[in-house]
This record gives sequence, structure tokens and C-alpha cells, in this order.
Amino acid sequence: MNDDYWKKTEQEIVIDSTKETRETSKNNSDYDYVNTELTNINYNYNNPDTMATAEHNVFPTHLKNNWDYPSDNFYEEPFFTSEECDDIVSKWDDKDLSDMSQKLSYRVCDIKWISQFQPGWEWIFERLETKLKIINDNLFKFNFSNPICLESLQFTKYEPGGHYRPHLDWKGRSIHSTRKLSFSINLTNPEKYKSGGLKIYPNSFPSKDKGNIIVFPSFLKHEAIEVKDGIRYAIIGWANGDAFK
Repeated sequence: MNDDYWKKTEQEIVIDSTKETRETSKNNSDYDYVNTELTNINYNYNNPDTMATAEHNVFPTHLKNNWDYPSDNFYEEPFFTSEECDDIVSKWDDKDLSDMSQKLSYRVCDIKWISQFQPGWEWIFERLETKLKIINDNLFKFNFSNPICLESLQFTKYEPGGHYRPHLDWKGRSIHSTRKLSFSINLTNPEKYKSGGLKIYPNSFPSKDKGNIIVFPSFLKHEAIEVKDGIRYAIIGWANGDAFK
């Protein structure tokens, strides 16, 4: 684009991105005018009054924002009772659950996999499908099938030294590209172990309350903080939908 463009007055300027034609006025042909009055992208991070709100759109084309999105990028609420948590933990040695142990530099834990609607565990999947649909419809508003598709649940045990370094659950161009919501359910009283818990970057620390479910977008970086003493149990899982677009 040459400099003569900005010198035009009393003539139409076509903004291709919005397919709209607008007329400039005399003596207002500088860049600031075009940027402010024509493209209307005039927000200022240092001035909250210029930022987008539910009533004010900062773009020339109206975009559908989600104003119900959690301010800390995650949501949590009670999901299991204390008795249900204890009952689940008591099944750790269930021979019908497949084992996986990882002792890696970035991940140290023991895992049991609970398959979709595995006999004796159906009630957890049924409750998750109902709860995640409500949470998503009210807050995240991602596109999911009905019922929501869940992967096998990761029943995880963190002993002293157990952790999972910062990572994403979502990965493009892979089988994980359909992961949209991740969740972690605390099964252990936080008084039974030291440190541990979940961190969602950049600086969010959900509660470690026993029985709580923590739900967050799978594309957010997070980590399982190292357990210093005691044992922490958790159920971890992912809700899948069509790839983001």
C-alpha cells in the first residue's frame, strides 16, 4: 500500500476484510482515523473501558465471545462424596484394571486404566457425562456430541516423588487433537500428603479438596505437582469432540 492511500479525502475506501464501504471526511485521512473509525480495532490493554465487553465489540465484524468463561480458566465443584472416594481407592488392586507404571524424568506415577463402562464402574461414566455436559453448556461452550465422548479414565497414584511436569493434554495432528476438556478428581484428603495437587499455568492452583472435580481446556499447560510425603490418588480424564475449528 503506497503513501497516497492515506492522503485520500472525500472518497470511498474499501475495507476488504469487512466487505463494507465507508467514506472519510476532510482533514481526517491519517492512519489513526482509519484505524479508529474504519476498522474499529481500538482497544487498549491499559484502559479497561476500551476492551471488548458483552455490550461492546472491538472488531469490525461481530465475533461471538464467551462471557461466561471461568476467570481462572478452570472450574471446580464437589463431585464424589468422601465415602465414594474411599470406595474407589479401595479398588486400586482390582485385577480387572490394566496396570501402567511410569518412572520417567518428566513423569513418575502408577496408573490403572478404567475402560469406558467397565463393569462396576459404569456409574462414574454416567455421572461424568451428565456433569461435564452441564459445565460445558454453562461455561466453556465447546462443541461436543451428545452424549459426550470420554476416553478411558486414568486412575492415578502419586507416591513421594510422584509428579507430571508441565504439559498439554491437547496436541494437533494426533489422536489427542479431539481432546477439548480435561478433568482431575481428587480422591485423597489433602492432609494425607504433602505438596502435590494441580497447577494450571500461568499461576492457578485449584483446591485439593477431596472429591472435587477440576475441569479446564485441554490446550492449557498444567502439571501434577510433586508429592513430598504420603500418597495422593486421583482420577484423570478427557472429554473429546470434533477438532477445534
